[in-house]
Amino acid sequence: MLEARDLARVAYDAAKIASRMAKAKQAHDSLIADVHRAQANALAIRARAEFRLAEEYDAAQDRGDVRAANQGRSASALEAPSAPDLGLSHKDIHNFRKRRDREKADPGATQRALDDMVARGEEPTRAALKHEMIAPPAATDHERQVKAH
Repeated sequence: MLEARDLARVAYDAAKIASRMAKAKQAHDSLIADVHRAQANALAIRARAEFRLAEEYDAAQDRGDVRAANQGRSASALEAPSAPDLGLSHKDIHNFRKRRDREKADPGATQRALDDMVARGEEPTRAALKHEMIAPPAATDHERQVKAH
């Protein structure tokens, strides 16, 4: 009887430890999911700011307030600041435009990409968002069927 009691105590203690570990893991997973959602929200805000920056930059180029990359070396062109003068690279502007254009062509694409990353349990990063937004949009089932025939 004493041995059965001791074995039951060991089994109880092991189950109690396993329960505590499961609760701790669940809390950890929940915390990580909350952090990923916060990151996704911050990236969505940043993306909207970059889309707006692309819009404003294009408008400034149209007005002649900012020098275009391929603009000549005329006196008026040289007076206008260039992207590097504003703390941006031409590559930044190019990428902002590509992602903005993708969002215009497929409204909500940025948020869906971020939501998908969070749903998959992935950390939403700037690099992952850039990759998903610059890559061509995935074909729908209908488009895949049309291509197959």
